[in-house]
Amino acid sequence: HDFKRTKHPIYSFSVYGKHQKKMCKINSTDSFGTSSVFVYMIKNNFKYLSVGVPLNSGFAFVHVAEQEAKVEYRYKKYFSGQYINRFGVTENKTCSMFVRNTKLSKGTRSTKKFYNYLIDKKVAKRKIFYELDVNVLDLMKVHKLMIKDLKSKKAIYNKLTLMIEKKVITKIKKNGICLIENFYSPNECKKLVKVSEELFANLKKKRREFSKFCQIINSPFQYDEIFFKYICNEKIDFLMKELMDEHYVLLNSNIINRNINNQIISKRTNMGEKWHTDSRVIGKYTLPPNISFIMVTMLEDFTEHNASTEYIEGSHFEKTKNIKKLLKNKNKIKKLTGKKGSVAIFDSRLFHKGGVSTHKSRWSIYSYYGPWFIKPYFDYNKMLGKKILKLTTKQKKILHYYSTPPKNDRVRNSTLQFEKYL
Repeated sequence: HDFKRTKHPIYSFSVYGKHQKKMCKINSTDSFGTSSVFVYMIKNNFKYLSVGVPLNSGFAFVHVAEQEAKVEYRYKKYFSGQYINRFGVTENKTCSMFVRNTKLSKGTRSTKKFYNYLIDKKVAKRKIFYELDVNVLDLMKVHKLMIKDLKSKKAIYNKLTLMIEKKVITKIKKNGICLIENFYSPNECKKLVKVSEELFANLKKKRREFSKFCQIINSPFQYDEIFFKYICNEKIDFLMKELMDEHYVLLNSNIINRNINNQIISKRTNMGEKWHTDSRVIGKYTLPPNISFIMVTMLEDFTEHNASTEYIEGSHFEKTKNIKKLLKNKNKIKKLTGKKGSVAIFDSRLFHKGGVSTHKSRWSIYSYYGPWFIKPYFDYNKMLGKKILKLTTKQKKILHYYSTPPKNDRVRNSTLQFEKYL
């Protein structure tokens, strides 16, 4: 009636119960293969119990799904060495493991969204027991959902992996811009377009002035809290930490529709219609590249025919005075196109301009992120008042709640209160 060990040298399980004999006979050298102990437990619908261990750091069954789905950010690696079996006999043995490709992925982990998805599907349960997180999962059902999710190939993110590929970050830093598809769902975008239209209509009634050629609403989260989710979420946080550091903040955010609206009578010009950068300028100098970044969230399709943003690839390394020279190379001038739900991240030093407005709707969210020591466009503390106190720590952090200078040294000696959010 003693516990016995399975044979695999990397993943050796201590087994007790009716499956002991069968599991201890398994001699597969593939850690997560079809003949592995992991797959045996999945096929026999074992229950997985974790106590005090978060699923995003201890749920090795995800690698079985990753191997079956043949994800591009992992590969099979072989390990050889001397193996001592239960009888004390030494032999040479080679086994494999589906390891992470560090050139493509800095790390993978399950997200809260995916775990809530498992709970909604009734294949996972969670309880708090003496302040410990206790989770129970049906392995067979969870495995099927993981496979389905991994094979969806939603760019660099999906509900399961929340993976950042280094090649995406490299592309942003090299070319100044990168498009990421399927960042948000079409249904989310449809809802946001509706909210944006309603907000625009309400503000127009209140005699807010808009341009006939480009309707812009700054800091839309001050009017509807739904927008908080699209300036601060797990995906954005992961990216901005990688591009900058954990102290990044929001400098500005707005929703824009480059739509010709003949019902608007205004002398206001079309914002961003000339070639420019959004980098900070000090005298004749701009800040170097890779300091601040703009995220464009496409709520509707960006096409060749609806005022898509134009940009010059790789121009974030160029000086402002070189713009005329850059414009001569037509091959470098690109149009930012993509399906709704996609996002584009570009360096604020990249030369770009708004496309020519059309009669077609093209709502989007433009959010500008930078280091904590750069001033935001607006005073978010005064803008939101007491509302800011109800926000999450991460939301308050990006809105400069922890990086606003103190009144004097009797309050505190430093501007950045990193201990509040780290």
